[in-house]
Parts: sequence; structure tokens; C-alpha cells
Amino acid sequence: MKKGSFATLRMTGLRLRMMGMAMIVLLSGCKSRVSSDLRNLSATADFLDAVIPDAVIQIEASDATDNDAVMDQIRMQLKYFFVGQLKGRSAGSDFNRAQITIISRTGSDLDAPVSGRNLVEVHYSVRFTMAWPKGTEFPKIFSVIMPGTVKGTGFTKFTETFSENCNDGEETDISNPWHYRPEESKCPLAPLASGPGTAYGILNMSTIPVSRSRIAAVLQPAKPDKNPEYDRVWEDGQMNALLIYAKDAPGSNSPDDVGSAEFNRAYANLMNAFGKSTNGAKIYGDGKGPFPEKNSAELIFGNIGTDGTKTMKVKMLLVDSIEGMANPEVIGAASRDAEFIYYGGHSGYGRNIRGLFDFLEYPAGLYRLYFFDGCNSFDYMNAALNEKVKAANPGSPASKYADVMSNALPAPFDDAPPSVKILSAFAGSNTSYRQILADVDADTLSVVEGEEDNGARFP
Repeated sequence: MKKGSFATLRMTGLRLRMMGMAMIVLLSGCKSRVSSDLRNLSATADFLDAVIPDAVIQIEASDATDNDAVMDQIRMQLKYFFVGQLKGRSAGSDFNRAQITIISRTGSDLDAPVSGRNLVEVHYSVRFTMAWPKGTEFPKIFSVIMPGTVKGTGFTKFTETFSENCNDGEETDISNPWHYRPEESKCPLAPLASGPGTAYGILNMSTIPVSRSRIAAVLQPAKPDKNPEYDRVWEDGQMNALLIYAKDAPGSNSPDDVGSAEFNRAYANLMNAFGKSTNGAKIYGDGKGPFPEKNSAELIFGNIGTDGTKTMKVKMLLVDSIEGMANPEVIGAASRDAEFIYYGGHSGYGRNIRGLFDFLEYPAGLYRLYFFDGCNSFDYMNAALNEKVKAANPGSPASKYADVMSNALPAPFDDAPPSVKILSAFAGSNTSYRQILADVDADTLSVVEGEEDNGARFP
């Protein structure tokens, strides 16, 4: 089970790689703006600074002079690539930080129709960071294939025509871009994505508008491995952690709900890893845990570390959902002194991730590791978290006080919760980020940012 948004899912010099008309161009040793001020570290992904230099969308003429309306439709169109087509390649991106620039709108008169219809073609470019599975060869031919429009009859025809054969096998309705897979062998769009050809822009397939664009990409230099800042966490002899879990089905009182079950498993696994809690917290047997009896817990473990002199305090919360939470102050209060904050649950297309940014407290001077363990949470990261950290620590970069982990691919509701693995790494204080990321889940392309000013990894 994975933490999906709608289904229960939880070089040196210049090298131009082309065969015929290659649609992905790999450039190395070139300057390029990137979509965030951070570089990324992963055990299972390579990173590229990528650009779609000339994407195009058809916009109704009545919307074409409204920049907000144009950007909303562009972002909707791009979801078909970022959370649809790209996921079919087991790759990810920082979509929410992508830099979108409008290049042109058809004609000097924005009301000029396209192909006899009252539509305007808007051309734009997109810069972003792409997370590509390490060890996987980049495709020699790869085009971005998206609906040519996201409103009106053209969009309806697109979804009705291609839903049956261009989906991920879980849902057949691609009006939700999460399930869109244009490179499936049975999909009529597949030859456009991976076949040769010179036609780009809006293509009409039996009167259905389809947008086809190139990608250019620069391979980022590999980052040196680093450690979490164990010494800062343990300098007072105690580590404080907050683990937040969200139900798969909000409102469910069943311990079999996969989100609730992960909360219970994490509780049991913490006991197995660190022994009895010194505050007398209840021990459950037979795979059970605190829920449904209660949706919060606090565990305190002594004798932590190689010298057995440290203490680990873990607060646990189970919530229905972050979005629409009636009492977010509970999360704020619980986060106040936490040096590790974990969220395991649905991303909600980023709404739950960004909601957490608002609910958490950011004490001055506190170093913290965050792990947003939801589906495609790397897609939904934005500047807000860093801005909140910097506001609490004026004059310092966010990376001094925040290391941030996220997933570039869908994340499972795990039998061995990643939160416990990370706390075990802190208890031993001898595990590097690449080792942690490899252990968390190799299939999710887990990423860390902000660690660049940490100490080097242990030999």
C-alpha cells in the first residue's frame, strides 16, 4: 500500500546525445539556473537540472489575458508530465519549485483564433530538478506528452479517448493526472513519447489536441556524503522526536486502516528497538498498539548510545488528515522541542505537506531533521519551510538548522516504519545520509536537502 493522493498507494565539456531527433538532450559542463537554491543527496537517484524549453498549451481567448488563469492551466497541464508520465519512468521532480516562464502568446492580437477556434497558443518554458533512478540509462528519445488544453471539449476528448489505454493500471480515468501513463505500450500516444520525429507543439490526433515538447537536462555533480548533525542533537544528552501519522481513510476507527496500522507498528517497533519505555507506557501484544484506544503516545527510552548515557523521548500522533485538521495547535505544541519530525501519510497533492509547514513551530537555534514520507513529497516541497526556519534564525541559511528528507516517488505504508530506522541511526550516531536513505526505502527515491554544511560522513 502506498501513500497516494487519490488511491491508497502510499562531464566535462559538452556532450550532445542524439540519435535521429533525440527528444532528451543531455548537457554537461554547462551553466544552468536551477529550480531551487539547494542541491540534493540520494542513495538511489541521480539529479539533473532540467528544462522544457518550449512547451505549449491552448487557452481560451477569454482567459489568455488573465495571467493567473493562464498559470493555473499551465500547472494543470504540467501535472500530466510531473505526476503522470514521469512517474511511469520511476522518476521524480521538484514540481512545486519549478520555474515557469511564459514566452509568447499567439499573434499580436490575443483574440486571434488558432485553427479557426477561439483559442490562443501560449508557449512557455519550465526549469526544474529531476530525480532519475540511479543506474538507469537515460532514454535516447524522450518527449513530454500532455493534453493540448485542460478545459472544454478538447480536454474532454483527450481524457475520454486515452483513458482506457494510457493509465497506470489502477484507475482508468486520466482526468486525474496521477494515473496518466502515455508510454504504456498499448497507449496510442506512446510513439510520440519514445519514437523519432520532428513535430512539436500542438498536434491534432483525430481532432484531439496533444502537446509534445523536448527536454534538455544537465547532470548535477554528485554531492559528497554527509551525516546528520548527531553532536548537535545529543549535546544535552537527550533527543526529542515527533512522529505524525495520518489515517488512510479519515474518520476510520479501525486499527486495520493502513495509516492507523503503521502508527501501531511504529509504537511496537520502537519498543522492540529500544526496550521498555521508562514512563510506564503500555506494552501491547499480538501486533496491536495504542489505536483505537488512543491516538497519541509518549515513549521515553534510557540507556541510548554506545555509552548508554543518553535519553530518547518520542511523541507520537495519529491524525485523520492534516488538511482540515480542527486542532492543529496539537501539532505545534508537540513539535516545539523536536529535533526529528516525521510525517507518514497521504501528501494530498501537497496540501498535507504544506499544511504541516504552517502547523509546526520553529524555535530559534534548534537544529532539526524533517522527513516528509508521503507520496511524491519531493514534488510538493517549496520555499515556505526554509523561509520559516530563516525567520526564526535571522542572518543564517536554513540549512544550518534544517535537513529535509522527502520522497520523489510514491511511498508505502510500511511494515518496518522508516521513522524507527532513522531513530535507530540517531541512537548509533554512526550512519551517513546515503546509508540512511538506502535503508529507508530504495523504491521511493528518497532525497535529503540542506545537509551540505553538515560534517563529513564517518569513514
